[in-house]
Parts: sequence; C-alpha cells; structure tokens
Amino acid sequence: MSAAIKNLYGMPFWAFVGLTTLGTWFGFANPLIHIPPLVLTFPAGLAAIALVARSPRQAFVSGWILGTAVATLCLYWIVIPVHRYGHLPLLLALPCPVLIGSVLGLYASLYTLLIHGTRHRLPWPLHVFFAGCLWALLDWVQEWALTGFPWLTLPGAFSVWPWAVDAVRFVGTHGLAGILAALAMFAVYFGQTPRAFMGVAVIILGLGLPLLDPPAHPTGPNLRAIIVQGGIDQDHKWDPTFQNATVNVYTRLSRNASALHGTQLIVWPETAMPFYFQDDNHLQRQVRDLARQTNATLVLGAPGYTTTLENAQGYVLFNRAFLVTPEGRISSWYDKRHLVPFGEYIPLSSWFPFIRKLVVGAMDFSPGYSSAPLVQGDLSLGMLICYEAIFSNLAQESVAHGANILVNISNDTWFGASSAPWQHLYLSVLRAIEQNRFLIRCTNTGISAFIDNRGHIFDTSELFKKQTLVQDTLKPIEATTFYHDWYAYIHAGYALFPMLVGLWAWTRKPVARA
Repeated sequence: MSAAIKNLYGMPFWAFVGLTTLGTWFGFANPLIHIPPLVLTFPAGLAAIALVARSPRQAFVSGWILGTAVATLCLYWIVIPVHRYGHLPLLLALPCPVLIGSVLGLYASLYTLLIHGTRHRLPWPLHVFFAGCLWALLDWVQEWALTGFPWLTLPGAFSVWPWAVDAVRFVGTHGLAGILAALAMFAVYFGQTPRAFMGVAVIILGLGLPLLDPPAHPTGPNLRAIIVQGGIDQDHKWDPTFQNATVNVYTRLSRNASALHGTQLIVWPETAMPFYFQDDNHLQRQVRDLARQTNATLVLGAPGYTTTLENAQGYVLFNRAFLVTPEGRISSWYDKRHLVPFGEYIPLSSWFPFIRKLVVGAMDFSPGYSSAPLVQGDLSLGMLICYEAIFSNLAQESVAHGANILVNISNDTWFGASSAPWQHLYLSVLRAIEQNRFLIRCTNTGISAFIDNRGHIFDTSELFKKQTLVQDTLKPIEATTFYHDWYAYIHAGYALFPMLVGLWAWTRKPVARA
C-alpha cells in the first residue's frame, strides 16, 4: 500500500494518513481554524486507498487505519469528560478516543473494501454513484448501531455555511453525506481529466438545486424567547450546599432579561435545577414564582423520577425537561429517550460493575418513551436533550407529533474548551433545516444559540460565561420538508440503492479500466 500511495501521491502511506487526518480535523469545527472543504480529504483518502489497494485485505486494513486515525484525532475531546468527570487517570483516559476511533474505523474499512471490490465491475459513473450510496448507508447505520453515534458526519462540517447543507431538506443528512463522498470520489477517480470537472459540476449543481425551491417564508406572530446560560461549574453542580445559589443565578438572570425585553418563553439548560423539581419545596416554588412574575412559559431541565415496584430502589430516574406555565403550574414534561452510554447509564452494567458513570447520581437514568412535544397555547416544543440533537430520527418523531419549534437543552460543560461544543452546535443546525423548524439551543456553559429554519445561527453565547440571549423573530412553523414527508422512503433508499448496485456488480465480470 505504501508503494501504491507513493506512486499516486509522491508520499509514503504513513504521511498520507497523517496529512489526511490533519486535513479532516481542520475540516470539522475546532478551536483553531475551521476550513469545511478540508473534511472531504477523508472520503477522498478512503477512495484513493480503495482504488490502489492490491487486495481486499489491504483495502480493509488500510481503510481501518485511516478511519481510526481520523476518528481518534477528531474525537480527542473524549479524554476531557472521561478524565476530569469520570475520574479515570489520565494515562487510562488517553486511549479512550483510540478505542472509540477503532470501532468507528470499521465503517471506513468496510467502505474501502466494497469500493475496492467493485472498482473493475462497474462503469465509472455507476461506481461513483455506488460510492455515494454506500457512504450514505454507512453514515445512517452509525445513527443506530451500537447505540448510535453519528457525530462525525460530513455535512456537520459544512453547517457553518447553511447554503452548503440546504439539500438536507430533500435527502437528509446521510443523503448529503453520500453526495459529498461522491464528490470526493470524482476528484480522486479522474484527477485532472475533463470528466472530473464534469462530475464535480454536476454534483455542485445538485447541491445548489434546493436554492431554487426555498421553503415558504413562515407567517404568523413572532415569538420572543430568552435563553439563560447559567455557567454553573460542574464540580459544584450537584453539591446540595450550592442548590440555592444555582436557583438564584437562573432566576436573577431570567428576571433581569425579562424586565428589559419582556418575553413569552424562557429556556434553561439540561439539568439546570440539580434537584427533583417535581417535588414541592422552597426551591421549586421560587422557580414557579418566577414564571408567574414574568408571565412567561418556562422550560427547564432537572432529574425526574417515577416510583416502581420493579427494582430494589423502588423508583426509576429520568433526565427530564419540565414545562412551567405562566401561571406557575408544572403542566408537562419530556424524558430523554436516547441516553449517553457510560455517561447516563452503563451498557451491560451487570457485566461491568466496576465502571463508574460520568454523571454523578445514585443510579442509572432510564430512557423515556414519548416523543410528544411540550404544549402551551400555540407553542408545541419538540424537545431534544443533550446529544439527542445529533439523531435525525428523534427530531423527525417530534415534528411528526406536532412540534412547531425545536428546543435543544444541553450541558456541554463536559467538553471543556474543545472542538466538541462547536461540533455539537453545527449538528443541531442540520435538524433545523431537515425539519423546517426554528431551533432554540440552550446550554449550561455554551454554546447557546438561536437557529432559524434555514440553518442560520444568530445570537450565539460565549463559552463558560453567565449570559442571556434574547430573540424576538422566532416563528412556530407547521409546514414540513420533503425529507420529513418522505422520511421512511428516503432512509429505505439508503439501504436499497447500494445493495442493488452492489449485487448487480457481482454478476458482471471484472474489466480492467484504463
């Protein structure tokens, strides 16, 4: 492989992997400089490996090496929560991105293996189409396999430019990932030949077609909302002696912002209230009084529970979002459905009792089961707690149940001042465009933001700062996108197209391509 890569690019394989990995890192959001097109070096690098590999084994192993290197570097920030909040010694925490990266690298190795195996069995246009479809399929599989972790999706790198990801209204995030992978395949396949320019032009034209059919401008009255970023130190968050101080921070910031601007909706982040908010006590009453005084609907995160006879503890915990009405009444709540493994629960905990959770608590959280929005008057708020915003199916279900605004509450304190808060924000942008919904994103320490239905980000907060954001141009929207309406068929296509093309390829005799 090293000789083949050196013949193709004039560098040994290890240098090729290093440059491709570094380029991909700068392609995704990061604290230094974000250059979105560089993310295409990853699918281009995998395509190059697949086309020059001398055997299926070489294609698989080389693809795994590159995929592991890219995922490890781009997910370096996993060390921060594992070491600082999971209390794992640094020497044991450092390999964690490598372990996760080695699993994600299997998707890359499967891609290179199948592209390599069909390179002489398909004419070049169909081979590039197959590559795009295969990438979309593998991108989609990452949403649900092994609990799901679709973090390093190619469109997430381009979300900083809403026009570049507008196509997700039609094909979804995974479909756009496939288009971008096909674009990279063209660049590798033909180098500087005229056919390459033709192929790139066709794909770029396809990406721009949604601009000819913009979504209808939302009508109706505007909604004024306030985001409150409390900036609470995670080290003190669950200390009972700091509960009063935490409540005072949120109520003071909310009251001051409401007095200056007035508001209809106030949003606090995930687990903003570090106590059981459903229980009647003086802290809960302070919060309910705030809703009455500001005459605003209040959405906040807090742990919740239900009693049960099914376990020894006698109760089940949930990561919950509560809705408090302007009258100060708790009217409804939403329980987080997709929990963070090893953060909110321990997979196969009976097998691994020695593994500590990252979240301080008496027991594992349990997943919620309802995607119903939180409703107050004309507002129907589709809730996405923490990294639920990276899963397209959860936003899809919320809108299918009537959500006219999406709300993502999160606690990104875990990530520190790393790439993760920015990457998380840009993944949220994709949900707003896919579903044609304004999205309110409120985090404990940043990055909080308002995002419109076209993916434009405005009024972002700073990291690790107590801050309020106010926006009065939000609009509840009922209209849905092509992607939303045809969601099941589009996702079926992710699986069907590559399988059909792949099966057809194996019925053909290999033909060497000049």
